[in-house]
Amino acid sequence: MRVWLALEKLKKINLVGVVEKSKALREKIKKEYRIPVFDNIDVNTLKHVDAVDIVTTTNTHFELAKKCLRYANVFVEKPLAETVRQARELKRLSDVYGRVLMEGHIFRFHPIIKALKLMFSSKSNQPYYIRGEFISPFNTWKKGKTAALDNLHLFDILDDIFEKMPIIISGRVRSRVTAAELYYPNGMYAVFELGWRGEEKERILDFYLRDKIIHCDFGRNFIEIRGGGKQFYELKTTPLEMELETFLKAVKKKNVRYADGNIGARIVNIANQVDRYAKKNTAKA
Repeated sequence: MRVWLALEKLKKINLVGVVEKSKALREKIKKEYRIPVFDNIDVNTLKHVDAVDIVTTTNTHFELAKKCLRYANVFVEKPLAETVRQARELKRLSDVYGRVLMEGHIFRFHPIIKALKLMFSSKSNQPYYIRGEFISPFNTWKKGKTAALDNLHLFDILDDIFEKMPIIISGRVRSRVTAAELYYPNGMYAVFELGWRGEEKERILDFYLRDKIIHCDFGRNFIEIRGGGKQFYELKTTPLEMELETFLKAVKKKNVRYADGNIGARIVNIANQVDRYAKKNTAKA
């Protein structure tokens, strides 16, 4: 809401309103933002808007996006859908109706990722091992959440940097944390810890090369090359602001790259496989 209202102030959009099921939240939004708030999204409203931003629970993404794509361009927070089949169906519908379907892979707009893409642009400067942690405080876990699908940013980060699909995927779980293992065709191997534990949020990614280790901390916004000092990144424009601006440019038919339905299906596919293996390994344990 903060970003959309800022864009409206700049006269880049006209914010039609918000749809919220909860009566208490509807009243809170009306009072805080002083904008129209609806209790459902109907066809008549959809016929009079250019774009919809879906920021709901994962299990609602498919049906909501499916309903909206016939009438409007759609931005969906990650993950695009719960399954690959659903994600591919949304991509098909976006093509049929000629709509922009963009998934909210926010780390594609983070300055650390842009720096890493430059570092790894040369084929002679590639990591052989990658270790990552995307851990949230234990008290933020809710029933129904799955570690890989709800914490799939690391899969997308590697997809964005290296543009490669892993050929072997595995996973195992202990408590609320899943260990995901990905093997890539160029010999690169990645191990991620995803889920909920402790009281701190961790957003860490380490790249191991033959002559150095590149340590990335997205929570504190720095890259450290072991033996080579730290580089801090000031977020003058937040990744969310850049992401939604990119969506607007795509809607206006400007030539921009964005995470479309194909990318969304690819990342959901990896997450589904990790969660499936983790479930099997949990059952055996």
